[in-house]
Order: sequence, then C-alpha cells, then structure tokens
Amino acid sequence: MIKKVMTLGVVLSVFTFSSQAVFASEIVQNQKFEQRSNQMQEYRELNKNKGKAASELYNNIYFYYDNLPGNVWIYSQDYTRFKVDYPRPVEFKIDQYGSSPNMEYHVIRGTSGMYPVIFEPKGTGRFVSNAWLEPGEYYFNFKSNSSDLTSFSVEVTQY
Repeated sequence: MIKKVMTLGVVLSVFTFSSQAVFASEIVQNQKFEQRSNQMQEYRELNKNKGKAASELYNNIYFYYDNLPGNVWIYSQDYTRFKVDYPRPVEFKIDQYGSSPNMEYHVIRGTSGMYPVIFEPKGTGRFVSNAWLEPGEYYFNFKSNSSDLTSFSVEVTQY
C-alpha cells in the first residue's frame, strides 16, 4: 500500500514538474515573439519617409522591409530617397534577418544611374559602412539574392 502511494506521489510530481517546464518554455517563446513584435512596431514608428510626398526629402532616413522575396529589385522608391546638402560623410546601418540573408544594396545618385556606394553583406546581423557623398539626391536600392525571405532595416545618417 505504501509502495502504491509513493509511486502515485512520484507520478503526480513528474506531471506537475513537466507541465511547469512546458509552461515556462511557452513563456520564453511568448516573450521572444512579443520582443520581436515590439521591435517591428518601433521600426514602423521610426520610418519617417514612407508615405511622404516625393518633394519632401530628408537628410537622415530610416526604413524597413519585411519578407523580401529572392531575386527582386526594389529601386527608386520615395521612402528610400535622401538628400545631401554639401559634401559630407554618410553612415549606413543595415540590420538584416532571415534564414540565409544575402542582400545587395546600391546607393544611386539622382537619375544618373551612378552607383557611388554598393554593399553586399551576407548573413544575419548589423552591418555598418561609411561613404563620402557629394551634394545631391540619392536612392537606396536593394535586392535579395537569397532563395529565402529576408527582412531588414536601413538607417542613413549624415555627419
């Protein structure tokens, strides 16, 4: 009898412990999902250029793109335009995510088709590059060379 009670107690404690472990695992997953959702909401709030009139250009821009399919160029979009008022250094910060990101980024000056800056970062994470740009209007064009979907954000800051 005592053996059966002990066995029952052990079985109940195993079920209680395993259900708590599963519950704790779900909490961690929910926190990660919530954290990623908050990051994406911040990206959306910081995206100042998207939806602005073509005549409104900024010196510093920030934009993001979710789930860019492979082998698709996105170019000359209003939300990727920025202006440089005088010769100055410009910093480009790119955060890219996906299972195997392989992106191309081209900074084009006006409608001349001139490529003063080209980036081709591979992998997940933050990539920072600096360039000296002459006065003018620029577009930030991009393409995914990956077969998987890629999400990324771009911040252009002038100093």
